[in-house]
Amino acid sequence: LAISIRANSDILGININGITQKLSQFADDTCLVTIFSAQSLNAIIKTFDNFEAMVGLKINYDKTDILRLGSLKNSNAKLYTQKPLNWTNDPLVILGIRIAQDNASLIENNYPLLLVKMENLVKIWKMRNLTLYGKSLISKSLLISQLIYQLSILPSPTLEYFRHVNKIISDFMWDGKPPRLAREIIVLPYDKGGLKLTDIELMAKGLKIAWLKRIFSKENSELLSLAKSSVPYFDILILNSNLQKKDFERISKNQNTNIWSEIVNAWCEYSFSTPHTLNDILTQPLWFNSHIRMENRPYIDEGLHEMGINHISDIVNNQGQLKSFLDVGIIPNQHKLIMAYNQIVSSIPQNWKQTIRDSFTMDHIEHEDRDIPINKILTSNKVPRLIYSEIMEKREGDFSRKIKWESDLQITITNEKWYGFFSNIYSSTIYNKLRNFQFKLLHRIVTTNIDRFKWGLIPSNNCQFCGLEPETYIHLFIDCKYTKILWTKFFVWLNRVSHLHMEIGNNIQKADIIFGLENNNSLDTLLNTLLYIVKQYIYAVKCADRKPNLNEVYK
Repeated sequence: LAISIRANSDILGININGITQKLSQFADDTCLVTIFSAQSLNAIIKTFDNFEAMVGLKINYDKTDILRLGSLKNSNAKLYTQKPLNWTNDPLVILGIRIAQDNASLIENNYPLLLVKMENLVKIWKMRNLTLYGKSLISKSLLISQLIYQLSILPSPTLEYFRHVNKIISDFMWDGKPPRLAREIIVLPYDKGGLKLTDIELMAKGLKIAWLKRIFSKENSELLSLAKSSVPYFDILILNSNLQKKDFERISKNQNTNIWSEIVNAWCEYSFSTPHTLNDILTQPLWFNSHIRMENRPYIDEGLHEMGINHISDIVNNQGQLKSFLDVGIIPNQHKLIMAYNQIVSSIPQNWKQTIRDSFTMDHIEHEDRDIPINKILTSNKVPRLIYSEIMEKREGDFSRKIKWESDLQITITNEKWYGFFSNIYSSTIYNKLRNFQFKLLHRIVTTNIDRFKWGLIPSNNCQFCGLEPETYIHLFIDCKYTKILWTKFFVWLNRVSHLHMEIGNNIQKADIIFGLENNNSLDTLLNTLLYIVKQYIYAVKCADRKPNLNEVYK
């Protein structure tokens, strides 16, 4: 059917950059684009009839709509056809996307409906007593997943829309109360103190960058042509530039924002880098490079570009000196090219020139090829995941809680060790409620009487057990006289059944109680699980306003 439609000269499609577009198909859905012509429309219907006669599959005209576009939009124009067809000005749903007469309405016709779906799902799941891990899983698999399809093929919505989505998820995660942890923390990987919740804006950028694999594949030359018609120098901006996002926005400020410019924007944010080594400098592109500017903006000179002068290495000779205009093949009467060449030479940062002079050797004449970021994209089978994981790997965890623990325990904790405390959670137990409690404790968001007093809920911040001292984490879980008795009895029992001879202050320190052991072996794993259980029990009886009892721990 598709071959017949494309080959039929009576069916007239639309021309985009010299390429005629007639139809797109997926599964049993067919979308045709044609001009306002009775001949063309009747030729389509005749092709459908021939297809039915030969194959036996019939077009359902009750579900076939014609959307007026271009000069016909908002009109009542119709053509006489052999079959009854529904002409409309209302949006059509094609493969789950609402297509309207105006491209500008793509966002408002598609994204707001997803917010309603997400809010309805939250109403269902918030009635369940889920841990932070359970809520994170539901947020990723049921809420955020609603956006993936639209974000992958439509322009991204506004920042306000993303804030609205994040607010829905935050209210779900924290039961409608102010969040105890910033979103920047909970999107981090587990081993950096996060919950691995999806960063929606970063995901959107990864989905846009994934288009590059399709655009630069040999089978999709039409896509590249379309991208270049929308964003001038699209191929150079992707393949051979080093541009900051803000510089691309300045360069393209007079162009309409569309999915193509959004792809370049996301790419610039991902791929921009600052060279440090001589080889990095030599392989830097000359054009659309935020480090090389004319009138305080990156640029391209088409004359020099067409001569093949595109990288720093193209204008450096075998002695590590910048070439003259004669050395690169510009003849004296080419005044415009001479001025352009002198301009690009003067625009190269002085520290780069100094590095080239000081470090250049004959070994750098045959320099290694530049590690072009696009190569990773073109060879990856999971581009969005690659982009997301690479960027997330560069993010640091939150160390403000670490500093507070250092102050409380009078110890020094390295960043690596701090990350290790979070990693231990997942190697020590598979029970989400234990993981959830230890995660909250490390982040100091387990609610104590100090918090409740600060919020005006109780008249005193003293310990729930002894009532003598403020209920700090160290006092509640270690120093309270009732807690001490519990730990003493616990280790007596543990030593009796395991012959380990464990004792607080001897081979078990306060930090071990709070953070767990380093998890070097299976014994440490077992002990950490037991420590998690006892700490969770202490907190549970505190909330129930009872004194701790080891017999209850056994149960």
